[in-house]
Amino acid sequence: MKEFKPNIDEVIERHRAYCRFEDADRPLLRIDIPLKAISYGISGIPLHNLDDWLRIVQLYEGCFRERKDVKDDFIPAAWANLGVLGPIHAFLGCPIEYKSGSAWSKPILHDWSEIDEIRFNPENEWFKKCLGLTECLVERAGDRYAVSDPIGWAPGDLAAALRGRENFIFDLYRHPEKAKQLLKICAILCIEIGDMFLEKVKHPYGGIVNGNY
Repeated sequence: MKEFKPNIDEVIERHRAYCRFEDADRPLLRIDIPLKAISYGISGIPLHNLDDWLRIVQLYEGCFRERKDVKDDFIPAAWANLGVLGPIHAFLGCPIEYKSGSAWSKPILHDWSEIDEIRFNPENEWFKKCLGLTECLVERAGDRYAVSDPIGWAPGDLAAALRGRENFIFDLYRHPEKAKQLLKICAILCIEIGDMFLEKVKHPYGGIVNGNY
């Protein structure tokens, strides 16, 4: 990983100390800087075909190359980015719309009578795209950078996406039992789908890394 993070050994030891509740030379630190590569918008690429995947790979590597001399604790990591953080709601059928240089989703649970219809289908178009891009990233990355699980969302985030954020906030007060039922379903799905990606992703130093942080 030294191609994109020359002091990666030092960074990894600092992360390990943090996870073990051990003393380190300083707190973990991430410094964000303006990046030319990211200005082209990874989140606006709709993943239609292999060319889109390769374009995303090139943008990630461009970002890593630009910031390689930043003396922070960022670990170079790429993930399948649909533009909306945590694409799991798209895997469950939420429509994705690309506009304004990013991607947006629409809720699908409009009535509580439909809650039993919330289920995951491994043939879902967006799941297959994200899984394919993840495999492409892993192959390309080798030991040069890490590849992250793209899920990135907790059950509450997923429930809000499925129901609509404003609706779900009201549900917590007006329909608390239904909200709990939905959160339980979302927790199971986050674990089930997340495990599928964790089988694919890798980190040259072992363990896993979330590329968002």
